[in-house]
Amino acid sequence: MPAPQIRICLKTRDRGFISKLLKPAPKLLCTLSDDIGRTTAPIAIATDNQEVLKTEDTERLTSNISEIMVSLPAGWWSWCRPEVYLVMVVVVYGQTSRCFPFHCAVSEEGTTSKYRAVLPQNERERDRQSREERIHAARKIYQRSEESNGERSVPARVAKLPAAEGFSVKYLTLLFPHVVVGQLQRLFVSSVGYIKRLFSKYRKFDTLKDLYDGPVPDTTCCKPSTPFYTPRASLYWDTDEWFGLQRLIGVDPTIIRLCPPVDDTKPEADDLEKLLFRSRSRVEEHHLDGMTVAAALTEKRLFVCDLTFMKDFSRGPRGPAVPAPIALFFWNDDGDLLPVAIMLYNLAESNHHETTTHLMLTHLLMESFCLATHRHLDVSHPVFRLLWPHFHFLMAINAILNIGIEKGLELGRARLREWRIDVEGTLPAALEERGLADPTILKDKYLYRDDAMKLYNVLKKYATAYISYYYHDESMISSDPEIQDWATTLATHYDIKGVPNDGQLKTRDELILMVTCIIYTCSVGHASVNFAQYDQYGYPPNYPGCLKGRPSSDPYEHPEEEDAFMALASRGNMLHIMAITHLLSQRGDRRLAGGFAAFIVDQSDEIRACIKELKHGLRQIREEIKRRNTEYARQDPFHMMLYDYLDPSKIPNSIGI
Repeated sequence: MPAPQIRICLKTRDRGFISKLLKPAPKLLCTLSDDIGRTTAPIAIATDNQEVLKTEDTERLTSNISEIMVSLPAGWWSWCRPEVYLVMVVVVYGQTSRCFPFHCAVSEEGTTSKYRAVLPQNERERDRQSREERIHAARKIYQRSEESNGERSVPARVAKLPAAEGFSVKYLTLLFPHVVVGQLQRLFVSSVGYIKRLFSKYRKFDTLKDLYDGPVPDTTCCKPSTPFYTPRASLYWDTDEWFGLQRLIGVDPTIIRLCPPVDDTKPEADDLEKLLFRSRSRVEEHHLDGMTVAAALTEKRLFVCDLTFMKDFSRGPRGPAVPAPIALFFWNDDGDLLPVAIMLYNLAESNHHETTTHLMLTHLLMESFCLATHRHLDVSHPVFRLLWPHFHFLMAINAILNIGIEKGLELGRARLREWRIDVEGTLPAALEERGLADPTILKDKYLYRDDAMKLYNVLKKYATAYISYYYHDESMISSDPEIQDWATTLATHYDIKGVPNDGQLKTRDELILMVTCIIYTCSVGHASVNFAQYDQYGYPPNYPGCLKGRPSSDPYEHPEEEDAFMALASRGNMLHIMAITHLLSQRGDRRLAGGFAAFIVDQSDEIRACIKELKHGLRQIREEIKRRNTEYARQDPFHMMLYDYLDPSKIPNSIGI
């Protein structure tokens, strides 16, 4: 019986039509090896094309192809050929296929990829040197940046974006239409709005409808018919019920916490206690359903959002002032979270969200983990292959972010110095620290917590099965030099707090905690603070990113609607914020758990089972969210409670936007 055909396909980073025309990619030389050491002669294969092996090569190999070496052919024309970034090689043998990840530039010396991930202590003696050489080569490419004063950047960031980390042409073509539409919409509405203002006598919030090119969509679960649809929040932005819900299902749902016990006997009260003591009688009379403050605290029905730490990071005298407020909320008998004592709040939270929760604690923080992974783990390391899908385009999007004023970074860095991977980076511990781990607290309204916890548990179960497959016992953790270097670097050089034993990992649970944090933050965590941006910021009165002037210090002043309207940003700034948040709310092309087989390529029964179980768990969560949103839509004509930002089918694998 003749041996089945072996087909090989080289998948490279796409370079675009012009680049391909000016510098055509050369053929690559591939040498295949099987499990018993038999190899083929070098085979020239064109990139992104399939090549069928000759009969003599097929007969020399078994079906268990275990290793592939790829190199560039030597030649005098090498100075003018383009760099070829090889993503993976796919080998199809009969009815089976195997993926060999490379994720590197190909050289004349050649680079090797194994089908199965290998721990460094289990590497064959003859392959250890090449493994170390790959890590040293990666460290030259992934160098840590320095600040202008010569000190290392905090958080740790890559000095120069590696070519391998850039956006693909395919991805750019997905984003480009949104950028163009945003700018054209901004230009058109600015022109029309200017003409209308010439003849406008009154300035009210109703006039903001001119900013949009479509009505409020029927439900947030359906794709809007126009790019700049009217955000649903425009229907109820000025209600107390929505103001409370914004703390639970908005873009920054990690600030709210259970109000701690207060002591009115101590001589020095903090801001929360001052707020309660100053307004206790008024709060008890009008807002607590007949309860006293003490009773509400005992029954865990008072909640607080405290942003008073922002007073040290308000912008300078030339820029607009950002408040540093505190807000108190009560969980009433009807199951609504209502404000009982607030200051000018949403402006402060929106600034905290963009600079800290979104930019610093997802984008920039995760780049530190990405940098450490590339510098200390070989591409054949199981943890590298586990994490790589979640770092897709992370460095690229960070490289083009408009970071903003230094004061904003100072606020984010201050919060980062307090961030711990075993507390804020571990969702159950973070909820426990804020007093919100009990699902009966804020029941059926804190949808971020409910959805995020389900997803966290599924991801942790997946990470546990994966890590346990490669690390059969605890001793394998301590004897893995690459994972020890990785964790130690994060703890000591990258200033990540809460790394177990200051980076000297001893147990599988410690490693599972770290990789679960990374996977969760790059997918679920980022989705929860990113994809609701247009729905929140898109209607400026609902969640203003900036206001004109300075807030009044008179607590008894009640501004008229026109006064509040005049405090909003200019129409041009509104459109700028709309265009940016519309772009940022677009999702990437790789969904959570999609395409894992292309990266976690060791398709043993155990690995296949854990990927299958992960996808099954995500499908169940998706159906639960869909049923819940359908039920809420029946009960509420305004669809105020619809929350689908953590629908697994809409969560990208990585921070790519």
